[in-house]
Amino acid sequence: MPLATIKTSEKVLLTMLTKDAKGNTVPKSDPIGWTTSQPSILGLLPNGMASDTQFVAAIGPVGVADVTVTDGKGLTKTVQVEVVVGPAVSLDVTAGTPSPA
Repeated sequence: MPLATIKTSEKVLLTMLTKDAKGNTVPKSDPIGWTTSQPSILGLLPNGMASDTQFVAAIGPVGVADVTVTDGKGLTKTVQVEVVVGPAVSLDVTAGTPSPA
């Protein structure tokens, strides 16, 4: 099940939290790296914020992409983000093959 579902015209901010065995939040270990399994579906945007946050944005096609975050100690977490069709913004008309009347 996806962590987040976004439309083809949207982005979402992901935030990494480092936790101990009892679920308590502990300080992060830099450097932190983010990757996406499907860069044609979901892109990583520069965010100018802390390394434990990452904007991901729909690139165009619909689908599901894994986003993996890795901290300086080698801990990793992979989540899914689903990209779905956005709202209609234009119309298109096509013509079939001409035939006798």
